Amino acid sequence: MTRTTCLGIAASVVMTGIGFSGEPPGEPAPRALPNVVFILADDLGWMDTAVYQRRQEPRGTGAYYETPNIDRLAEQGMLFTQAYVSPMCSPTRALLLTGVHNAESGILKATYECEHDANYDEIVAPRYKKEFAVLPATNRMVLDGSYVTFAEALNKTGYTCGFLGKWHVGCHNKIPSATPEAQGFQTIGYYDTGGSPYLNWRPAWEAVGKPMDEPEDQYLTVAESHAACRFIEQNKANRFLLYYCTGGVHSPFQDDPKTGYREHFEKKGKQGWLDDRSAPFPVYAAMVKSLDDAVGGIMKQLEDTRGPDGTPLSENTLVIFLSDNGGINRYQFAPEGSELSNKVITSNLPLRGAKGNLYEGGIRVPLIVRWPGKVKPGTVCEVPVDCCDIHSLLLEAGGLEKKNGAGSVLSLLRDPSDAAGYGRDTFFFHFPFWWPYAEVGSPLPEDPPMSAVRKGNYKLIYYYTGKVELYDLASDPGERHDLSERFPEKTEELRQTLQAWLKDRVAPRYIPAKNPNFDQSATPYGEFRDPMGLWNAGQQ
Repeated sequence: MTRTTCLGIAASVVMTGIGFSGEPPGEPAPRALPNVVFILADDLGWMDTAVYQRRQEPRGTGAYYETPNIDRLAEQGMLFTQAYVSPMCSPTRALLLTGVHNAESGILKATYECEHDANYDEIVAPRYKKEFAVLPATNRMVLDGSYVTFAEALNKTGYTCGFLGKWHVGCHNKIPSATPEAQGFQTIGYYDTGGSPYLNWRPAWEAVGKPMDEPEDQYLTVAESHAACRFIEQNKANRFLLYYCTGGVHSPFQDDPKTGYREHFEKKGKQGWLDDRSAPFPVYAAMVKSLDDAVGGIMKQLEDTRGPDGTPLSENTLVIFLSDNGGINRYQFAPEGSELSNKVITSNLPLRGAKGNLYEGGIRVPLIVRWPGKVKPGTVCEVPVDCCDIHSLLLEAGGLEKKNGAGSVLSLLRDPSDAAGYGRDTFFFHFPFWWPYAEVGSPLPEDPPMSAVRKGNYKLIYYYTGKVELYDLASDPGERHDLSERFPEKTEELRQTLQAWLKDRVAPRYIPAKNPNFDQSATPYGEFRDPMGLWNAGQQ
């Protein structure tokens, strides 16, 4: 497909959305090394696509969100029900690029304009709230050249790696060694901050990155889709990897007025909405549908473009679709009293929590893998996987060795029940910051710093206030029933596992420390304890 044809597809968007054609693919003989298209959505929750919603809908009323192209991707590939990322965008992106846990790299939360030291560690304000017994950890603001990205590794096996969209690991484009170009990518266009406007997006990209070669009057995801299609067309004779980090569906919440999608969802009301605690947000639903259109346009480009051997690129392209963190429940950063202040953006039910904490709603996200000849169409994998595994999959798909410590997603693609071949059962999470409460209805103004470990079906969450919670995710994926008192031996086992990992693998500056200004009488968080013995270790 030429660029003109790709533009024509986007221009023909109608209420049913763009579709890519045909039945699920057959299983042609696999070629040595595939092309790769990796689509990373921004803030898309576990329940923000129809294919995931329908798996939870007991009443047969369908899904609220409309994502026919993402649904079709799942029909043609494997859907993962327990894919884990970090609770915020920058740490997930750093982990995907390097395969190094964000607790070790120090990139632990989204970066923004704030004070930092000469090494680009965020400086914690010396005067912190007296009701907090512990100070938040520092945060690394830049992924510098000391790590090898998957693009740098795959360049050596003949891949042309293109980057498009949100970077957000380079301290707002201030560090030459931390740009996409410096880390193995040909830049199609990027911005190095948290979010981009969807309308008149070019000035923001110019300020902290490099704009796409697309008209700025196009809606953001439309322009991104065109740029992605052009990269595929230009590299059809090469072995390529496209890493497309779309701005959708991060704030600001702006729909494409040309589509009529917002009006469509306003008329739809609550049909298919599963959360009785709140009403849906039509603007956000329209943004999700526009993101789905972009996925459909890229898949059609792969189908319509022939490689050097004359076959469609779609027959030998590994496609990965993932989100960078859980969905936003309560919008935390709108000005007090504004229309969006405390607005419910989406719902992660039946999961608890949202972007910005370590409950399942903050870290469990959609993951779909399509790979003709490797993945049986329409399969579902219930085995937990994480970003380190996805990084390793990219290396293995490109002919390189599996990442040390990663699980083998290739084993799961062959057999989604092959937990033994996958080879992992323990996952660690670290978010050592006070953060405005993520879920509507929280009794406290901020969620405390926390770390967590999942081993098998059990998950332990440790608050740096001293509180410990234990959940059995097999029977209670919504984390409603704390089992820590009922199963003290299992609680202590996982507490020791997490404590050992924190002391062995996490630098002191990335652990919360004592707050010298703390006033126990002023805090609404109750009595603070330090059962892990970590407070004195923090920020040395």
